[in-house]
Amino acid sequence: MNEWRRMHPAAIVTVFFRQLKDFLFPLIITFFAGSTASGPLPVNWIFLLLVLFIIISSIMKWVFFRYRLIERELQIHYGIFVKKERFIRSQRVQSVDITAGIIQRMFGLVRLNIETAGGGAEAEASVQAIRREEADMIQAALIQKSPLSAEEEKEDYSGEEAAPEPASPAFSWKVPMRAIFIAGLTSGRAGLIFAALAGLYSQVGNLLPDAWVEQSIGVLIDLSYWFIIGGLLGTALLSWLVSSAWTLVQHGNFEVNRTGNDLEITWGLLERKQITLQMHRITCIRFISNPARQALGMWAVYIDSAGGSTERGQNSIMLLPLIHQKQLHTFMKQIDDTALIPEKVNKLPKRAARRYMFRASVFWWLVFIPTAIWVPYGWTAAVVPFFFTWWGWMCYKGSGMKVEEKQLIVRERAWSAIYNFVPKRRIQYLENTQSFFQRKRKLYTISASVISSVTGRTVYLRDVDEQDEAAYFSWYQKACDSAAAKTQRKGF
Repeated sequence: MNEWRRMHPAAIVTVFFRQLKDFLFPLIITFFAGSTASGPLPVNWIFLLLVLFIIISSIMKWVFFRYRLIERELQIHYGIFVKKERFIRSQRVQSVDITAGIIQRMFGLVRLNIETAGGGAEAEASVQAIRREEADMIQAALIQKSPLSAEEEKEDYSGEEAAPEPASPAFSWKVPMRAIFIAGLTSGRAGLIFAALAGLYSQVGNLLPDAWVEQSIGVLIDLSYWFIIGGLLGTALLSWLVSSAWTLVQHGNFEVNRTGNDLEITWGLLERKQITLQMHRITCIRFISNPARQALGMWAVYIDSAGGSTERGQNSIMLLPLIHQKQLHTFMKQIDDTALIPEKVNKLPKRAARRYMFRASVFWWLVFIPTAIWVPYGWTAAVVPFFFTWWGWMCYKGSGMKVEEKQLIVRERAWSAIYNFVPKRRIQYLENTQSFFQRKRKLYTISASVISSVTGRTVYLRDVDEQDEAAYFSWYQKACDSAAAKTQRKGF
């Protein structure tokens, strides 16, 4: 691949739709405005000119985008008016992801996304339409580490020398469609869809004749409130079905494959996506379960990685959309046998319970008091602040922390229960803070920061006992002293 190449012409279509999404708001305005605006150029002509501009721009971007692979360096030339060059060396590459959207799959192509060290939320480079053979060739050339870079990566971010990763046998795990369907049913997306459908129903009356609307309202009143309740239940059922279908399309055929130090995640029915990570770059593993999933004993698994792209709008990489707790330990033993739900953690002191209940319910008590005084039967709303007071107690009971020889485990609860597994050698810094009210009760807030794909992640726990805080910092200080001693022996 030493000669310069262009993307497949199907890239014109993919670039067109990407730009169409960027211009979506002005296109909607000009389309519905029609020719009602005054001026020398009707608004509907502006709509056509915008579409024509996007088409020409997509073609020009395809014409001026060229790439080639020389040894283990990918070179890219692009730009219509301002010519740009990008040289990506294998030593700086964190991950090479291969995805296939609807258009790419129609032509038997894939999209190649390359993430480098220091990259932001977007990929460092993206080839929109390329043959799978070429994508595999580029991926193999860029991910293969040189002896120098492999030696450098033996030192982790805290300066402590990481233990060599043992060669692991091939491991494959496919998430059943039933679990993905349940993930859609129990996700918070159903509530958003319900709100959108309710808003859509409220606007239907504006599009119908007034006489028809008045007649319909009369019929609904005659049918009594049972019809309204049935309509709400039907809307809720439709929301759940749409949420499940959406999740099935987005995460269907979800597979996790591990070979040695490489972890490959593939998912999607219409658009196939693939992320390839290196195990030694994982900085945090999280188990998350909302109340509905806890009732079923199921968890979603996410990982944070030092490098590697994520889905747009997400700061973590989904390792599993949903898995039963009985299978979770079997799965994690093949990925990281230290990230297992512990039998118990160090609980928070009893004097912290009042603070959790106060934070969870104070707003609702402030709303309830004037409601009970001035609103008829307002006292019946007392169930709301009492519920959030109880929920604050549950958050207190569901929080805790534990240190093991090689990792920090933080269990927290807001709406969902979360287990954070942070390897000790991946912690950038451990910090404690103490407010005025915490000082009176001898409590601390402890936070641990790790490197993540975009902005980093900070895991924290409020209202930790001062004796536990001292023990946690002593545990981490030993690691820092050990790393400093090793650095001094090397002559740095």
